[in-house]
Amino acid sequence: MASSTPLRLLLIVAHPDDAEARSGGLMTIYRRAGHVVKWISVTNGDAGHHEISGPELAGIRRGESVNAAAVIGADFEIWDHHDGQLEPTLERRWEVIRAIRSFQPDLVLTTSRHGGEKTANEQLAAAGVPMITFESADFNTPEAYESALRTVGDAVGQ
Repeated sequence: MASSTPLRLLLIVAHPDDAEARSGGLMTIYRRAGHVVKWISVTNGDAGHHEISGPELAGIRRGESVNAAAVIGADFEIWDHHDGQLEPTLERRWEVIRAIRSFQPDLVLTTSRHGGEKTANEQLAAAGVPMITFESADFNTPEAYESALRTVGDAVGQ
């Protein structure tokens, strides 16, 4: 996985804790190999908890992201869109496009959808973006994880 030119990996997720919870290990492996990793949460995570909501919850989740980024050695952004209220507008699309163009990633990763949402893969495929799709089971065993990493490596020429 080591390369003379570091790869640039960008994760685009819905909620502040999605990147860390679903891809923290992958991000750590790539950072330890000298690659550049960043994640973007397109919502601020201010909803979805059974007892806490609003600015307090968004602040907690931001703090968790700060801590995770420090451990992983990655950069992150949390956009100030309310959780559960994100609409697939042209303005949001351009916001994502600007972020991708600004970071200039070699690989963009997303997480799977939540019930009723259009998958990121469906949205990216409609835009003509090549992609690789993994399911949680692709990381359940060391062998499956190794296979998934080889697939990513093959896709980016590593």
